[in-house]
Amino acid sequence: MEAYWRSKCQDGRLPSRQDIDPAEIRRLLAHIALIDVAMDGDGFRFRLVGTKVVQQLSYDPTGQDVTEGPGTGKGSPFWDFLTAIATDLKPGSIELPYFGNNVSFGSIRIVGFPLLTDGVIDKVLLGFSFAGATEMHELKRWIRQSKNVI
Repeated sequence: MEAYWRSKCQDGRLPSRQDIDPAEIRRLLAHIALIDVAMDGDGFRFRLVGTKVVQQLSYDPTGQDVTEGPGTGKGSPFWDFLTAIATDLKPGSIELPYFGNNVSFGSIRIVGFPLLTDGVIDKVLLGFSFAGATEMHELKRWIRQSKNVI
């Protein structure tokens, strides 16, 4: 996703929403979200959320203000992450504890990319990946067992 976003940066200009062609990133669509940015103090709103993200979160935040989600309100790490992208106009990433209903997940890794219109940020493109709690617990158990053998 980062390589795609960077390919849309032309002549020192950050891409706009119109530069992003869903047909070019078809395999990523289920794993992304598009956030509306209102820098006048209103915050952020989920414009579009991919089907895999909805499935893995166990709810659909499409159309919701970011402050309506669990652990996503003002002052949360997610809010600060979005604010940093909107302010710095640079890509970023964050790993957060998983907060949905699916007990097989342990964390969420999110990458974000600013999108501008007429030189002003108005969207953030997000990519989501979910790390399994099961795999994390198995790795920790294996490490503990390995220490006992040594």
